Amino acid sequence: MRSKHTYTKRFGICTLMRYFLDDTFRPEYMEWVASIKSDEYYIRMMQAWFFATAFAKQWDATLPYIEQHRLEKDTHNKTIQKAIESFRITEAFAGRADVLTPDLPMHPQDALCFIRELIGREKPDLLVGNSCGAFYAQMIAPIKSIPALLGNPHFRMSEFLSQRIGQHDYNSPRKDGKQSFVIDEALVKEFAALEATQFDNCNPQLRDQVWGLFGEQDTLAHFEPLFLKYYSHSFHFPGGHTPTADEVRTWYVPLAERMLIELSYTNEV
Repeated sequence: MRSKHTYTKRFGICTLMRYFLDDTFRPEYMEWVASIKSDEYYIRMMQAWFFATAFAKQWDATLPYIEQHRLEKDTHNKTIQKAIESFRITEAFAGRADVLTPDLPMHPQDALCFIRELIGREKPDLLVGNSCGAFYAQMIAPIKSIPALLGNPHFRMSEFLSQRIGQHDYNSPRKDGKQSFVIDEALVKEFAALEATQFDNCNPQLRDQVWGLFGEQDTLAHFEPLFLKYYSHSFHFPGGHTPTADEVRTWYVPLAERMLIELSYTNEV
């Protein structure tokens, strides 16, 4: 890898990636690759592949290079991109992260209290919500200083509910056994009251810590322009309002993992 020839360097990095990230791994290999300075596209791409692969096989040794931004900027970004595209990070998180998916109370103030208590008890690193869940996550994230990923956030829940007065069934089984709920005018007014103050706690210093993910086929919520008045990071996926299981795996999970990586260093500083 000390060679001046582009493809000789690339071959050296590739050899380390293929044969020396498992049982024969040594921590200094990471520094060997990180210390290579080159403007050559094929070398930087190979460096990114090396570190993306190392995420899955040598997580603890690799993470400091990302958290501390020890790679060149474009190599750093490519590493994260390649890790997400290949789902290597998902493999690396197996057994490392706990995901909480509680049933929320029907009334919004009760739901917010429930989420706050859950946060106080479990100390999560990231909030992820879709639709009404994203509505709640946006309000709580700045108060608790927790990063949040908002999927298709519905910032006008009162309008949505007012068109659906009556009894409905939950889409998924609940642990409490309740499978139906009633939307009435009182519930609509409760949501309307919250909507009037939902952005009051937004902090300009935290505008990079709440990200939005918007389905290009969403026919229910179209609030990306409103989201961008308060936050900086907006992403799209080719789906509808309620993501399928495959869309969650393909779009939500990788973006959540990217947030955990990119924001962990910022929060420590």
